[in-house]
Amino acid sequence: MNSLATRIWLLISVPFVIAIFGYLAVTRPFRRDLLLAEAARDARDDVHVMEAAIARGLVDAKDQGADLTALAESIAHGENVVAVGLYGREANLLGGSAQLSRHPGMDAIARDALAKRAEINRLREDGTPLLEHALPLEKAGKVAVAVVLRDISYVDRLVGAWTRSLVLVGAAFSLTVFLLARPMVRRFLGAPLEQLVHGVEKVSAGDLGVRVEEARKDELGRLAVAFNEMTENLRAARAHVEEQNEARVALEAHLRRLSTLAAAGEMAASLAHEIGSPLGVILGRTRMMAGREGTPEPTRRDLGIVAEQTERITRVVQRLLDVTRPPKQRIERVDVETVATDVLAFLAPECKKRGIKTHVASEGGPALVDASRDQLFQVLFNLCHNAVQAQPDGGRIDVAVEARKSEIVLRVTDAGPGVAAEVRGRIFDPFVTTKDDVGTGLGLAIVAGLVRELGGHVAVEANEEGESNEKHGACFVVTLPGVA
Repeated sequence: MNSLATRIWLLISVPFVIAIFGYLAVTRPFRRDLLLAEAARDARDDVHVMEAAIARGLVDAKDQGADLTALAESIAHGENVVAVGLYGREANLLGGSAQLSRHPGMDAIARDALAKRAEINRLREDGTPLLEHALPLEKAGKVAVAVVLRDISYVDRLVGAWTRSLVLVGAAFSLTVFLLARPMVRRFLGAPLEQLVHGVEKVSAGDLGVRVEEARKDELGRLAVAFNEMTENLRAARAHVEEQNEARVALEAHLRRLSTLAAAGEMAASLAHEIGSPLGVILGRTRMMAGREGTPEPTRRDLGIVAEQTERITRVVQRLLDVTRPPKQRIERVDVETVATDVLAFLAPECKKRGIKTHVASEGGPALVDASRDQLFQVLFNLCHNAVQAQPDGGRIDVAVEARKSEIVLRVTDAGPGVAAEVRGRIFDPFVTTKDDVGTGLGLAIVAGLVRELGGHVAVEANEEGESNEKHGACFVVTLPGVA
């Protein structure tokens, strides 16, 4: 009963059955009225027979009463005729059939017909249903009324028989509809819908390889075609998302490696500076002492060992610098706006999680630079990632790209707490951070180094009073040489 096919089957069958029985209920009174009208015509015919007999002189004036009685008896022997009577001007009985005495009150309808000078039909419903018919007769100035009483019980019998026949026919037809409509609805509607529902359930469970049959050419067939196209689009979308996720994972790994190498490089550079100078002094003094005349051979040998180990330490530091120094980048023509869009797309999940709105705007035409795309991506990523971390409770990140004659100006603005004035002068130094217990202080240092490698420079934009825009967020400005 819960299936759509069953409901449609009932929707087809039930109204049909209701229509049949409604037709019976509505037409039964009309059918009875039709039969009653036919009985009235029969009664009128009986009166006309009496009228014709009188007109032809079949009633002798000397034996008028006997002749009228005989005429009434002959008419009373007709089918369904109960009694016949002829009444004079004063509704006095002139003659009638033998059964007239058993049905008193016929003179009342005769009196009404005389008064109205019109034909009257009247039903008697007490006991056996009877029809009284009175018709005024006039001849040679004389007025009489013929009254015929007919039994109409056959009317209800005929109506009942007609109703039962129609009920049987309707029941047989309804049963045929019930038996034929259910399998047809099940075959042509229920089965295709069930297949579609089964396919939708599989798709909701994650199975995008399901297909439904497309053999039909009607609406259900078009629905099946649309369903199969939808699953194909979903499969393509899933494959695209998986590819993007793989690319994102690879990019994250690459960025982590670059960050690690950059941090290690800063540390190695610091170690090389702090250790390299003393080592150079030690190495020089050692070789100078070993080259003096009069230096004992054992001392010269010991000084040679010291110089050798000093050189080994220098080589170790140099190898550390070689490992952490980024490889030579491939220079290509890069659209800065495209890279900015890619960076914000990469950070979109984190921005959505924090309620941060992002926007990229450009002016002045295409912003093209000859640079390493990876390095430019790293610069924008570090700046935008800092903006994300500075706005844990929502905000915005606006990236504006402006193409000038000989340079490209890139502004990254956020709605965070900004950069304090006392930190602004050394914000790009290694290990300087404004993040409590979160940052390493290397992100902006890496940005500054990469921008220098690209031939540009980076700065924190100041407001009109000469202070950092700390109350309205931070704004970092990167200037790169444009394409001539």
